[in-house]
Amino acid sequence: MKKITLIILMSLFSFSIVSAEIGVKVGVSAQIGEMSSGGSETNSGTAAKESIKDEGILATGSFFIEKDLKFIPLPFINRFSIGYDNVMHDLNLGSSSNVRQKNASSLDDLKKAGANRLQAKLTGMSTLYGTFNITDWLYVKAGEIEVDIKTKYKSNSGNSLYPTDHSLDGSMYGAGIHLAKENGFFLRAEINEIEIDGKTVKNSGTDAAGVASLFSVTLDETSGTTSRISIGKSF
Repeated sequence: MKKITLIILMSLFSFSIVSAEIGVKVGVSAQIGEMSSGGSETNSGTAAKESIKDEGILATGSFFIEKDLKFIPLPFINRFSIGYDNVMHDLNLGSSSNVRQKNASSLDDLKKAGANRLQAKLTGMSTLYGTFNITDWLYVKAGEIEVDIKTKYKSNSGNSLYPTDHSLDGSMYGAGIHLAKENGFFLRAEINEIEIDGKTVKNSGTDAAGVASLFSVTLDETSGTTSRISIGKSF
């Protein structure tokens, strides 16, 4: 998606240069909101499943660049803009742990009893979006999200049994107000709804007998509402 984004923006810039009307906005944003999600670990051999649901705060800082479509002389089309937003920092998503109890009837369980810990970090979040100006100061917005997450799994045996790098897709939609000055500087306030798809990954470990693990972990869809404040400059 990132390569497609760059190609689209470069094409729009080319149109602007030819028409001598730049129509570009750049700026920075601060976003905060509450997100909810859940997850589960399943043993396909026994159908045993452990699930958890949780809520947390999402707080990000990002930069964005937009190109309006005013150079297209068609009704309504010239009210659209296309933009790209990228979070400028990593974000620690927290950690979770559990303790596996010893099972005297299984030598393998005796070896693997103990604490297991999973940590997650957001390492990239980008959004390709479009806005539509209802009025000079009121607009609606929708886009596609790409999220990169790195996880670190530490078992009591010291093995990393799950993949560590993950890419998730999502979507967003919202509305906002745009207050502009004659010198090109502007201020925005938005409310957005965010939904990020889930994912299932399989444990790649083996038991004491060398048999492939039957465990898999599923991350449910993550969703929530965020508030965003932006400042920027029009060119």
